[in-house]
Amino acid sequence: MPNQPGNGTPFLFFSAPDGVAFTSNRIFCVNEMAMWFKTKSPADLKTLHRRRRAMEKWYATVSHFDTGTLPKPLKPLQQPLEEALRKIGELLEQCSRLEEEPLNDKTAQKYAENLAGILSHQNTVERIVSMIREHQQRNSD
Repeated sequence: MPNQPGNGTPFLFFSAPDGVAFTSNRIFCVNEMAMWFKTKSPADLKTLHRRRRAMEKWYATVSHFDTGTLPKPLKPLQQPLEEALRKIGELLEQCSRLEEEPLNDKTAQKYAENLAGILSHQNTVERIVSMIREHQQRNSD
């Protein structure tokens, strides 16, 4: 039946490698993150800056993942992986520039949105890289 919420559910469930379509441990409400960002002291804001730097270190380990040599069954993962990595790089750069600006509601909101976006794309990258490595390990055994 059209317009019924269950129509898309089986596709999501069966498309996920482990039957889990979404995980909630990395989903942040942008408004809550922005409120936290605005109400904390400068010392607490440094925590978010450290978090961004930790994300940059993680990004450096996966940003050079070789997608050009993917076997044919994994080729459909190439574009989503490259796109997520590109977006993470852009968002990290935006966060870095925002740290140089004076803190106000607008910059706090944008910083929070960027961090939430990074976390979302990071989850995508980790799932895709995990699927690629799992496939490579199965084929090497």
